[in-house]
Amino acid sequence: MDKSVIISLAKGRSGGGGGGSGSDIDNGWDAPPLTKAGFALQIILGIAALVLLILITIALPRVSPWSARGPYLLLVLVTVTLVTSYGLGALSMRAPVIETSTQLRLSSASSFLGAVQDVFLPAVILYLLHLRGNVLRGVKGDTVRPIASQLWKRILDWSWVILTFIFCMVLLGYQANWYNNLPGSMLTEDLFQRYINVSHGLVYTITALHFLLCLNVFVSLIIHFVQSKKAQARDPVTTRLLILAAPFLMIYAINSVATNIIFSVASITATFDVEAFVLAEIIILGICGIMILVALLTTMLLSNVQWTAQKGETLMEHGGAPVQQQQQWSTPTSNWSQPVYNQK
Repeated sequence: MDKSVIISLAKGRSGGGGGGSGSDIDNGWDAPPLTKAGFALQIILGIAALVLLILITIALPRVSPWSARGPYLLLVLVTVTLVTSYGLGALSMRAPVIETSTQLRLSSASSFLGAVQDVFLPAVILYLLHLRGNVLRGVKGDTVRPIASQLWKRILDWSWVILTFIFCMVLLGYQANWYNNLPGSMLTEDLFQRYINVSHGLVYTITALHFLLCLNVFVSLIIHFVQSKKAQARDPVTTRLLILAAPFLMIYAINSVATNIIFSVASITATFDVEAFVLAEIIILGICGIMILVALLTTMLLSNVQWTAQKGETLMEHGGAPVQQQQQWSTPTSNWSQPVYNQK
């Protein structure tokens, strides 16, 4: 679920976020207790994300050379959007009643940041898997053909990421255009119903694309783990992501689907606790997002990891026929003093 929708729900039920005079902004916030708890969680999660951003930046030089830092540079961008999103979310929940145009700008900014986080956080893992596939192929040569390093897999992954992000921007643009044209147009029931139908259609499409994107990441991690094991090599980066990141990524994706179902049911029921729902969403999305960041950070801290594919030994002539010289593994005279895969 888009974070801006969550914040608007909380703010709508809390009377715009505050009382009357300026002095009441700090001392007399009359929002419901669950809304105040959600505000506190936004602050805590924002601080946690900021700490992770600092740690990721510090750990970045451990990933060498620069060509291997692509996924983690993208991770820095995603983490920055996450920190900013939590800051805007807390501001929107706590701020007093503000004019409609400012509310729309905050909502649009939150929606954009939420789209970047939802789409490109799974893309970080896919990008990292592409590089891990290259390393496995460089280590094992023709004995294994990692799916993660295949050209068609890269095209499919990035096409899916871009398509999902485009639909997010289409929804954001459609909603912004609707609200911009609303003051100068005559609102009728048909126009409003058309807006609802188009918005719901785009939301359902984005939810399906995002769920399949996360499912693709989950399946890709499993496939690469199995291929590494069959090749008698163990990739600690993939193993760490499969254990720590994959479960939370799937919870994140399933939550998006569940949210749409809950809203469809809640629209026809009168006993829907909005504050409890908003708080639950903040907790689920926050924990999942933070844990995925932690999992990616821990991959940067692993020791004895080769981040780029080593070139195989050159072909040597032996009796008139080219033969491939046997690769060395972690021997005193070998170039593999820090192998990316630990041999079993």
